[in-house]
Amino acid sequence: VRAFWPAASTTPLLRRREVTSVFSSRDQGSSNPRRELGDDDLEDVDLREYRAQLIAKAKAGTLFVTPIAADADCSEALKNRPTTTVEEVTEWAYETPVLEQGSVILGKCSDETNVGFAMMQQQFHKSVILLVQHDANFTLGLLLNRPSRRTVDGWEVWFGGDVCNEGLFDIGGSAEATEEDLRGRNVWVECLTTLPPDSTALRKVVKGVSRTSWVQAREMVQSGKATKDDFYVFVGYCGWAPKQLAGELERGTWYSVASDGGSLMAELAKTKRQETVLDNGDATWESVMGRIGRGEEAQRFAAKKSLEDQMLRLFVDERLDAQQGRETTKDRLSWQTQRASEALSKLVTGPPSGGKQDASSQTLGGGKKKTSVAQELFQLGTPPTNTETLVAPGALLAARAVGSDFLLNQQHLHKSLLLVVASSDEKVILVSLNRPTKRLVSIALNHKKNRQAQRSLAFGGVVPATAAPGNVLWIKMGAMPDLGGNFSTGDALPGPGSRRRRRFLTPHVCHPRDVGPAVASRAVDVNEFLAVCGVTVWSKKEFTRLLSTGALVPLEAASFPWDEVFDLHASSSSSESSSDNGVDLWHRAVAQSGLDPNDLTPRHPHLEAHLDDFTTTQLADKALQTFIQNFS
Repeated sequence: VRAFWPAASTTPLLRRREVTSVFSSRDQGSSNPRRELGDDDLEDVDLREYRAQLIAKAKAGTLFVTPIAADADCSEALKNRPTTTVEEVTEWAYETPVLEQGSVILGKCSDETNVGFAMMQQQFHKSVILLVQHDANFTLGLLLNRPSRRTVDGWEVWFGGDVCNEGLFDIGGSAEATEEDLRGRNVWVECLTTLPPDSTALRKVVKGVSRTSWVQAREMVQSGKATKDDFYVFVGYCGWAPKQLAGELERGTWYSVASDGGSLMAELAKTKRQETVLDNGDATWESVMGRIGRGEEAQRFAAKKSLEDQMLRLFVDERLDAQQGRETTKDRLSWQTQRASEALSKLVTGPPSGGKQDASSQTLGGGKKKTSVAQELFQLGTPPTNTETLVAPGALLAARAVGSDFLLNQQHLHKSLLLVVASSDEKVILVSLNRPTKRLVSIALNHKKNRQAQRSLAFGGVVPATAAPGNVLWIKMGAMPDLGGNFSTGDALPGPGSRRRRRFLTPHVCHPRDVGPAVASRAVDVNEFLAVCGVTVWSKKEFTRLLSTGALVPLEAASFPWDEVFDLHASSSSSESSSDNGVDLWHRAVAQSGLDPNDLTPRHPHLEAHLDDFTTTQLADKALQTFIQNFS
């Protein structure tokens, strides 16, 4: 017997002469059990449903399959057939390796932390995704178990995916948007419905499920052909390039499932009726897992309360909920604006002393001026003429998780110490100072003799400094020695205000090309440098927002423990010091600035209500540890 499994790209209809001879007890009494199916019989037969019927009969022991020659007598082959009858199944789901339009993929759990789902794409943990398009060019799916409390022109919307949902699910955003709010944004809006497909507005996804645009759905409601309750509106989608999803299936990221459309739409209806705590989709995921025979597995992971579970709960509360029961937007904006203003006043360059702007200390040998290291490495363009409102290079900040900031994303910044290395009117560039790694960076001292010097490498951020060789920045306390020629002394980072500290206490960003020759000449020891890989880049607007929420707090430069920072990254102690992720140094630096570290670990009752006895700070600490273990 040759089982026929069509390619994923074929139309989901049974084709003539491709059907294995299959008989069950339903054939009893038929005068011609081998009647060849014609095209008219097959037009509305869905392969998924046909497979489900075969699986149901196989489980019931009523499936009879035999090869029969075209001119053979069937009587002997059918003599010992089972006689038990099996009802046609109308609700079904089963695992299948076949990916096609109408397939459902389920986020898979494991005993090991799924770092991607926990740290970056929380929406995919325990997800149920319907593939509404799957072809050789693209795969598009909609998340069926991520409802929200947000609306667009009075229509309830689901979080369909992380692609093309610009602005609608922003943290702290308005619960009510209009079509006008979406204009000019990169937003995809689509509807699912149980209404049958037609030749114009409604396109079939799978039997029992149709898709249409939001525009066409509204037209149908306005014309009286449908009601708003007939549609489920999704903003955003999940997208995969050709063969990408198949590769993820092979790596064990998902379960691939075929399901009847009616059951999927029934799950949507149940989710829509939730009115208390916003549904995080667990019940839908567990229901589909149970229908494919993985109910015990789903229950085991439901009881585990993993990091992924907690992060998903935060994702739902922060991005999909409508922020009910919190400060009004007006009140929240008022005190956040005041906090940002106070913080910025401590960080800006400020008016120069004596009425003259203090120029950068970066010079060439012999005192000749040159484009600054920051302009060259970070491509900042022409320096602004008015620097009084710029965030001052050399400004120091303590970062901590507040709400979802540095918790749902950028977890490495929780309890980090940040140094501003460059800024412009549009952006602020910073490096983390207390994230040691076990990696080393080598400096070539003499190519002929293959002499090298090594320095421990600090993790500075996730954005590569592409113009710096090896993506490494070099920071030194005090200026580089003047070696003459084209060597530079580096960019001074004096910090806020117009008064410079003593020159040898001022951190400098040094040009990477000058570090090797300076160390080779023994004018500088390699351990006088802090080697930092990567940076953090924020727009000025985002930087201001983080100040307003308290996620960033200015520190006093005069009391900053620079010696301890360099000791933390010493080659002999990096592996030992990295065990606490630099958190102890963060506490000391905060305390030495006259701040209470306990005041910088606030509670968030609206988030912690669903965190199973976790505080957001404890969860942020756990997320930071997970990030460091996997990425640094």
